[in-house]
Amino acid sequence: MAYSSSEKIKLIEKEIALEKKRLDDVYKCLGENVAFFVKNKSFSYCVKELSDYEISRNKYFKLLKTKNNLKSRVEEIKDCKTDLFKLKEALLGKEKEESQELSKFGAAIYEAYTNNQLNENLSNKLNTVFDKVHLKMESVANKRDSSSIILFSAYHNKKLNKLQNVLFKLFIESAKIILDEKLEDQLSMKNKDKYLIDIYDIFNKKKSLEKNIKKCNEKIEELKKEDKDVPAQRLEDIQHDLKSLNDVQINAAIHLGKELYNNLPNEINSNEIGNKSISLIDEITFKLAKIESLEENIVKLNNEIFISELSAQIAHERSKIKQLEQQIDNCHSQIDKISGIINKKRDKIIELKKSGTYETSKINIKTLDE
Repeated sequence: MAYSSSEKIKLIEKEIALEKKRLDDVYKCLGENVAFFVKNKSFSYCVKELSDYEISRNKYFKLLKTKNNLKSRVEEIKDCKTDLFKLKEALLGKEKEESQELSKFGAAIYEAYTNNQLNENLSNKLNTVFDKVHLKMESVANKRDSSSIILFSAYHNKKLNKLQNVLFKLFIESAKIILDEKLEDQLSMKNKDKYLIDIYDIFNKKKSLEKNIKKCNEKIEELKKEDKDVPAQRLEDIQHDLKSLNDVQINAAIHLGKELYNNLPNEINSNEIGNKSISLIDEITFKLAKIESLEENIVKLNNEIFISELSAQIAHERSKIKQLEQQIDNCHSQIDKISGIINKKRDKIIELKKSGTYETSKINIKTLDE
């Protein structure tokens, strides 16, 4: 596909813009490399620019360190909150298991209670828990069994179910009484040890979870106190400031690189600025030459466009000259014709002056204009 001169210029301008961006990157590398190489060494070139770059660089990395520390705290808080959520979920699960195991243990205690298998001390302790409900359940069960009407029987069943639900809570309460007052040794019931092992295992796991939850909460509060602002918001502000400082640092490095390239003597050697800096200077020279060549191509293409425009204007103007020359020819022809008519009329005037009488010279004047 053939491109017009204007299209070629646009393509070259894009290439120049890209090359200039790459050139700035090399200037930046040169500035950074020389600053690193001559650090703590005597260096008499571009002293102010070197100082400006070092100041901007130190500010950037100081804020970067602050940002990394804060980011670490934010992530730590986030991790703690995630752990806290998981621990609370696990604690809820253990509390459900605890209720189930306590209710099983309480049911076994209730069975021993109803069968008069508990010693007097334990019976007295649990009377207040079981007695009223136990008596009510027996009463309702007797009424249900003695009722001959199905409707009444269903009513008593429903009431009995409610009492059984209450009894489930009492199972837990009775188990807690035995454990809280350390009366386990007074129980002489089957599978007592298995119940206790399962319950204490859950108790220990619950304590561990509660301890870890407390630690998480304390850690979150501790991390929040380290910064007066909300850490996440503070981090967002620092990110914005960091971007601005990074731009300043990059521009300072580019400016330093340009000044070094323009001011360093030709005889500068790698011992003074390092091997990499010498390579970067050569790369800058090559890129500047390439940009100059591209800009010359644009000048040539612009000249071609200008020449084409001038050529088109000349062709147009020549056409106008031809039109004017044709008009001149037409004017000369008209002049000759009019001059002929004038001569005819003058001859007629002379003839009329010679003639003696007007009557004998009847003339159609209009014919003289032909």
